[in-house]
Amino acid sequence: MKVNNKNLLLLLSLTTLLGACEVKKNVDEMHGATVEMNDTTKTMNENTEELKTAAGELYDALRQGDSLSARRAALDNLVKTEDPARKLSEAAKYFMSFEYQFWSNEGQDKGAHRRDEMATEAAREFFKDVQQFIPGMNLVPKPLAGQIVPTKKSNLINCLNALSVTTHFLNPKQELRMKADPKMTKLSMNKIIEDSLLAKESIESGEKKLSDYPGYVEEVLSNEAIAVYLLEARYNYMAALLLGKTTNIAHSKLAATVSIMKEWTLDLSTFNIAQTEEIKKFLSGSLKTKTTLKKLGIKPRTDILLARLINKMKVDSSKKATLAAKIALDEEIIKDITELKKLD
Repeated sequence: MKVNNKNLLLLLSLTTLLGACEVKKNVDEMHGATVEMNDTTKTMNENTEELKTAAGELYDALRQGDSLSARRAALDNLVKTEDPARKLSEAAKYFMSFEYQFWSNEGQDKGAHRRDEMATEAAREFFKDVQQFIPGMNLVPKPLAGQIVPTKKSNLINCLNALSVTTHFLNPKQELRMKADPKMTKLSMNKIIEDSLLAKESIESGEKKLSDYPGYVEEVLSNEAIAVYLLEARYNYMAALLLGKTTNIAHSKLAATVSIMKEWTLDLSTFNIAQTEEIKKFLSGSLKTKTTLKKLGIKPRTDILLARLINKMKVDSSKKATLAAKIALDEEIIKDITELKKLD
């Protein structure tokens, strides 16, 4: 009986030992599987990150190509068309196609520095592009080029005029992102030019260094004379668009000649509130640019023919509007036109 008990104990010990070995084997196998799963997950994560990076780079490359193609097409159409309204449309498309307009602050675009880099590239490209529209590099604003005395160069000058008054355009994509992120500030070619020119004083006084600013400041200041000319062209052509909207001078050389020779009347009662708003925008754009030029210490140059047309203009306010909003708008326009006539 004792032998049997010993045998039984031995058998139980052996069984327990074998069971423990089996458990250890299973645990080891589970550990190995877990390690393998971790390695697989890590590899999958790395592959996912690589895929995301590749996708981001692909999108970036496609965006560069598409936006460049859009700008080239816009410039080609700008030169081909002679219609002033179409020129404005193509010029606006050109500016809305720059990459900084599509900055998303995600992926390849992460960080405000990327937006500044794209804006710098845009400024560099723009100042190279715009020189083809400055015949003989004659930096004198000509808002009525080809209207009264047509020349072979007038089409190029009108291309520049169209570009000068559309530098403020934003792509709807940028506007949507600004609504989604209130901290995001707007960035247009007009802002790039104005901010850069205004930064010159701080840099030259030693208050700040050129390196303290985004790269586009250097690009603009390297082309300072052209940048100032663009502002002068903008100031003049905005006023010319006002005349084009309210008179027939854009389509009749006789009307333009008569308007220069004698007084003419701008009757605001003939325009509805939407049309009056557009007139107000042209006036505001011209006066704001005039103010910027003064801040820069530059006396705004007004084209002689344009100055005559504006000074010969009288605003008829005898026919009072009945709607309060229209009355207020008419009064603002009269005030702005008075300011525009000041050649200081």
